[in-house]
Amino acid sequence: MSETHLKPYQFDAEVACANYDIVRADRPEISKGGVAIYMHKDLIIDNKYIYIDKICQAVIIYNKKHNHLIAGVYRPPTATEESFTACIQKIQDAINLHKQADIQIHGDFNMPFVDWSTREVNRSNRCLYETNSANKLIAFMEKNLLVQLVNESTRENNT
Repeated sequence: MSETHLKPYQFDAEVACANYDIVRADRPEISKGGVAIYMHKDLIIDNKYIYIDKICQAVIIYNKKHNHLIAGVYRPPTATEESFTACIQKIQDAINLHKQADIQIHGDFNMPFVDWSTREVNRSNRCLYETNSANKLIAFMEKNLLVQLVNESTRENNT
């Protein structure tokens, strides 16, 4: 799961992987962005939820047999607070529908100003919408008992 750069006019068959189903949330109009989840065909997608606006995207899938909810998110560095809030609300709505599910959230949140070991937001040289979005993500994580597992940089200093 990562930023896909796919557009709605591109067919699933163009990015198909043998024995996997794909669920996509493509970013309309603006280049780059978007997110996708590939799920092995042996694992049934019982429910899927998609959030798409011009800024943020999310795909959420649920497998009943394993009681597992998996979300993929793309939040660009310039995302508005409103767009990101709506995106994480869509994920929260899916979590609320599957209250006892194990949850995994993957994606690109573009928040290099958050120290994930302490969950502190470095406000220096940051816009209010950035720090508000980071605080909303941290509150969402705390509400759902989620932890950050990636501790090394994925690009430069960005974890």
